[in-house]
Order: sequence, then structure tokens, then C-alpha cells
Amino acid sequence: LNDYTRKIILDQVRKDMYVVLPTLDENVYGFGKQVARLAQLAHITSVLDDKRTEEEPSLTEQISRTLYEYLSAYLTGNNKDKLLFDINFGGIVSKDGLENSGGDFGNGWYNDHLFHYGYI
Repeated sequence: LNDYTRKIILDQVRKDMYVVLPTLDENVYGFGKQVARLAQLAHITSVLDDKRTEEEPSLTEQISRTLYEYLSAYLTGNNKDKLLFDINFGGIVSKDGLENSGGDFGNGWYNDHLFHYGYI
């Protein structure tokens, strides 16, 4: 990969890292997709050997910090649609999915868990 192409990609990542950030009001599926998108951006910058400068941390470090903040808040229950243990079937479901069979794309009925949790 030449330097010009590397610069174009890293410049685009700088723009993309602030677009459509996760929100703690989102359901598990939407939140997971946005977190996965940020993780992919961090992976791209780490592969491209993004360097830190004295003025600012590398893009990989910046994105990783953002990911840590969102995931920590989500996994400690600071989100609207919390994950719960379903004592009837012994699985993890979302609060909205458990309260409403159509909520979270059927999450409370164990529909598409591979998508819902796979992103996180």
C-alpha cells in the first residue's frame, strides 16, 4: 500500500469515526452494529500502522477509547434496553425483547441472537 492510498484511507477513518456513534438508547442490535463499525475502523487503522504524534494519540487509540467508553457503559447496565437473564429458558435476552415478543426483532424469543450479540 503506497503512502498516498494509506493517507486517503486514514483521512476517511478520521471522518467516519464520529459518524453514527452508538447510543445507549438503542436496542442491542443497533448498538452492536455501531460498536462493530467502530471496532472495524480501529482494526483498519492498526493494520495501516497509524502513528501517534506528540500532539494527539493515534487513531487506533482514539477509537479504542471511544469503544471502551460505550461498551463499558452498555455492559454495566447504563443503557436503556438492558440485557437480562431469562430464568425460564436460561438465556440472555434484552429487556424490550422479553417484555414484547416483537421487540428487538424477536430477541426475547431467541430470534437472531447470532446477529444481535455477534456484533458486540
